[in-house]
Amino acid sequence: MKFPIKKEIAVFYSPDDIVATSKLSDLDFLINIFHEKYPQIQVILQTVPYNLLIYDDNKQNIETVDESYTNEINGRSLWKLLQLGENYEWITLGNHGYYHRPPNGSRTDHEFNPIYDPQALKYEYCYERLNKARQAYANIGLNNNEILLMRFPGHKYTSEALRALRDLNFLGFFQFTPDYHEKWNNLMDGNEFLGIPTILLIYFYHNKSKIQDFIEGKVEIYNFFDHFWEMAESDNFDVFCNVINALIDEYGEKIWWCSPIDLACRLYIERNSYFATLTNSLIEIKINKWDTRWKSSNITIKIEFTSRKNLKVTSPNKEVHYVTERVNYFEGICWVEFQAVPGIKLNLSFQ
Repeated sequence: MKFPIKKEIAVFYSPDDIVATSKLSDLDFLINIFHEKYPQIQVILQTVPYNLLIYDDNKQNIETVDESYTNEINGRSLWKLLQLGENYEWITLGNHGYYHRPPNGSRTDHEFNPIYDPQALKYEYCYERLNKARQAYANIGLNNNEILLMRFPGHKYTSEALRALRDLNFLGFFQFTPDYHEKWNNLMDGNEFLGIPTILLIYFYHNKSKIQDFIEGKVEIYNFFDHFWEMAESDNFDVFCNVINALIDEYGEKIWWCSPIDLACRLYIERNSYFATLTNSLIEIKINKWDTRWKSSNITIKIEFTSRKNLKVTSPNKEVHYVTERVNYFEGICWVEFQAVPGIKLNLSFQ
């Protein structure tokens, strides 16, 4: 199942972006108003390690920026606080490229857009550029295993950039999809890479869209996007509150206020689950291609059967820890929720 038991939609917020010159006070609205109003909403904040859009060359690079220009928490200290600080568990850091624009391009060009950055058609170039971001995170003391999602600058990218992301241990990226459902992008090497749908908040800010249109369209993933400072402008936050309150009115406790990484893990597991009926009363479930560098994730398996039976769960993997073995039974449906770990295999027997 894509979502936890009895949840029908997933909701989170994925604003761009913080840079080497960002200060804690820049996030006042996000922390003291947004989070106070909706503490259940998880936020993934995109980062640019070496932002060439900053005019002062000495303040572009998160690894070398001089943090003493202000008494506030800023730069490396801010990024580490947001990822490691105990009061910021609701914030995850994501990636937003390395330079944001091509080194030889103009301020309006975007990194990985092949029109302005033709090198982005080459896998080696994309890997080298994105690996620089990985190295920057490590050099300033961030945990790369918790930076697993990204948004491309200008939302432009190539298939080779997606392949590089996959090989650098990213789970997926934020993508515009026509139906606002997840998309598995086919890569040149025959593999797939996850695109998580994005909903532009500017559509609501400018009255171009109504949340009812999305509800009636059976949208399941509400990944709201803007630049974090935009929500504080004009009456934009009031508009956002109306959107969230409409979802609460429609779905209530059926909303999964998810961590975007947990969502990506669930989508990946659902896509890569192997089911085999060994006998009339035994089903085997295996999660394929689970990367040992990823965090474990709770996953739910839904099974339908014709008559009420007792379900027994066993596993050859001794390291499996079940959240619960029998979650619910009704009308011929049961759920098994467990902890997904590398190489997990479950045997479900009906007695």
